Amino acid sequence: AYLPADHFIPAVGQAAIGVECRTGEFQSLMNILNDKATEVCLAAERAVSLALNASCHTPLGVYATLQADEITLSGMIGDVNAFDNIEHVIKGPADAPEALGETLAQRLLALGGDRLLEALDA
Repeated sequence: AYLPADHFIPAVGQAAIGVECRTGEFQSLMNILNDKATEVCLAAERAVSLALNASCHTPLGVYATLQADEITLSGMIGDVNAFDNIEHVIKGPADAPEALGETLAQRLLALGGDRLLEALDA
């Protein structure tokens, strides 16, 4: 079944494929395979996760899309005991995805996400 991202924000990096190789060996091939839009979106998504010190157990959803030179970044910190999720959407320039991700993380915390994350550690 299809779950639209505006109703169900996926975990960081969902549906992205990562490929690694040794430096220099297949680098030119890797450059061909890389999708720049996906790279930019993943950088923004990962920045949110890093700024929140999230793990795979953290109820966090982050989804980025790129239109022209603008990223739309949606984030959600979930409440594991109720349906009191904290959600926020911001937009910003594609040339600063990490900064945009850090900004979203700070806004989610300010909206009450800090309370939800502290409850996980209790």
